[in-house]
Amino acid sequence: MNFKLLNFLLNRSRMLLPGLLFLVGAEGIYAQLQIRPEEKAPAFQETIWLQTDRSLYLAGEQITFHAVLLEKDTYDPSMLSKSIRVELMDQNGVSRIRKRIELENAQTSGALLISPDLETGWYYLRAYTNWMRNFPTSGFTVIPVKVVNPADQEVYPQPDSMVAGEMQLTVNNSITITEETNLLQVGIEGLNPDSVHSVTLLMHRSGTWYGVENKKVTGSQISFEVPRVKIPPGIVQFSAISDDKKVLGRKLWSDYDHSKHLITIDIQPTEYSIRGTCEASYNLPDNQKDTARIYLNTLVSLNPAGDSSDTYLPGLPGWTASSEIPMEKKAFDNWLDQNFYPDSLVLSFFKPGSSLPTTTDSIEWPKLNHPGILFLPETRSGVLSGRIINRFTGVTVPAVGVGITTLNDNSFDAIRTNQDGLFFFTFPKIFSQRDYVLSFLTEPDSAWKIETLPDYDNRPFTPGKKDFSLSPEDLDYIRNRNTTFQLQQIYSTRISEEPKAAETRTRNKIFFYPPDRVILTDNYIELANIREVVYEVVPDVQIHHEGNRISLSVYSNKSYSRDYETLILLDGVPLTDQQELLSLPPTRIRAIEVKNKVFIHGGYTFSAIVNFVSRNNDFAGLKLPAQSVLGSYEPPVPAKMPDFRKHASTSPEIPLLNPTLFWKTGKQVPKGTITFSVNDLYGDFRIWLSGFDAKGQWVNGQKRFSVSPPKKKQ
Repeated sequence: MNFKLLNFLLNRSRMLLPGLLFLVGAEGIYAQLQIRPEEKAPAFQETIWLQTDRSLYLAGEQITFHAVLLEKDTYDPSMLSKSIRVELMDQNGVSRIRKRIELENAQTSGALLISPDLETGWYYLRAYTNWMRNFPTSGFTVIPVKVVNPADQEVYPQPDSMVAGEMQLTVNNSITITEETNLLQVGIEGLNPDSVHSVTLLMHRSGTWYGVENKKVTGSQISFEVPRVKIPPGIVQFSAISDDKKVLGRKLWSDYDHSKHLITIDIQPTEYSIRGTCEASYNLPDNQKDTARIYLNTLVSLNPAGDSSDTYLPGLPGWTASSEIPMEKKAFDNWLDQNFYPDSLVLSFFKPGSSLPTTTDSIEWPKLNHPGILFLPETRSGVLSGRIINRFTGVTVPAVGVGITTLNDNSFDAIRTNQDGLFFFTFPKIFSQRDYVLSFLTEPDSAWKIETLPDYDNRPFTPGKKDFSLSPEDLDYIRNRNTTFQLQQIYSTRISEEPKAAETRTRNKIFFYPPDRVILTDNYIELANIREVVYEVVPDVQIHHEGNRISLSVYSNKSYSRDYETLILLDGVPLTDQQELLSLPPTRIRAIEVKNKVFIHGGYTFSAIVNFVSRNNDFAGLKLPAQSVLGSYEPPVPAKMPDFRKHASTSPEIPLLNPTLFWKTGKQVPKGTITFSVNDLYGDFRIWLSGFDAKGQWVNGQKRFSVSPPKKKQ
């Protein structure tokens, strides 16, 4: 069982407390290290393994992708979030295409349709969950892709190079690691006993620490022994911290050896004719044979020009997925030397005055001057987040009632802002866009403002600038792909970019149905205004005058009901100032519905409810309350992996030209076969199996084969 996630879910009811952290027991810490198991406290983090069908596209094509949501520390599937956000960003950090997609069992598939007018250049496919937005954007998954617009006549002969980007500096490490059979010797050198009296060695990754030991300094160097069996798989960092809480050195380490995680693939023969049926077999390495099932993606596609994905790992436990970690041993070791967790994360494990790590508080809280959860894990229909702020001071306002009315749906919910001035509404299962109104439930201060938080992350995105270039192989690929793409437009229907789901949810009755009393204005003689109607024909509803202010309430003989407010609605939208409503002619209002009972709804309690129903469902011609917010919400689209075989044709006159022949995702057995058909494209193809084993270790294998055009009859 994943105790970290279990503990997180058990504590979810307290998620809105500022600086909340999720405490779990420490497992597998060093035997000889001084530890406090009850104080191991990671902030639960997610990462996304994102795979595309290729890395070079034409404007007008679709980027097809598959995503798996993983726990960052373990690479186990994460069951916390139920949808992801995917964006195509340009080099200026502008989002060109964006979409939210449902997750099914921690994975999803979809496609982004590239505009035919998109200019040639580098773009970046970025993926993250709503929960990941509470953490630095460096944890988002980003994949660079090339897009070429055939209408662009410019030639790009120069080689790729990074310019004006953010450079990763080499770490000036004072840490050395000597590998022995059963342990690591972790040494810290260059110490000055006069200024550094003790050193704490911390082993950690992401938001979790795994072991700590403190030693007094007696000379210029100090050494720690770390048993290998106590080191978690994936990537860990050893950090040396002085007694005055300065990072003396840090170094990443991993025992991952890609040569022991290669999948062998066999295909016979290695050359086929168009529209032939192929069968390949695969075997996991011997050290994976005890794994009953393993998560694998199987992709068979035209060999993409310039694609270097077969030289990189998408990630390892403890590090952001799709981070392009080199596979080759020397390059992998060099990558470990060049990368590190920031010192702010290292020091965040220590509270002031504590010599041992306790909690971590490394979350980057945007727009707030104090900690607080801004973005909750989403349900399948998502979460609408917002806050109440003082428009003049920018300070958030706690304990203020907010209501949300979904228009034309009779749906209403209410909640108070938490101590950080934040509110969160979860939508029920919906399939299409919903317009909503956010309103105050009681008379607000004139300086207060309702502000919704953006659906997509709006922090600056600054990818490293890359000169765009096309190799001769790229140009050949583009010419051939442009021809086949145009033929596809003629002969076949493009794979649906977004699956359509039938709307099944209907809400025809008001949320407090049935009301205790319904007054139909047509059943009475026409009076001067609604105020007279309330006076004359609506029992228990009272009108109060406080200076120039007029308000409504409902009389109840229950004394406890006086502790709560009466909710006054017009077409389901709260009205805190009812003066204009009471001045309307009765012909504008069809019915008055009264619920004269204490009503608990969402996070709010009302002494009673009065709902005025306009005759034409048009808010009786009034304007929405001045401080309300009108918005619309688009739910995530369902997951859908395009079926690359659905355009198959038995007619030789209709060509089949999709560069992707086969794509299967999910758990697979360690040994199996892959059966697929080639179409009318010929050239070099590849079979690519990639995924993770039970320990979160990356496994992959590739095999090339070719498809030849039919031989001409003599």
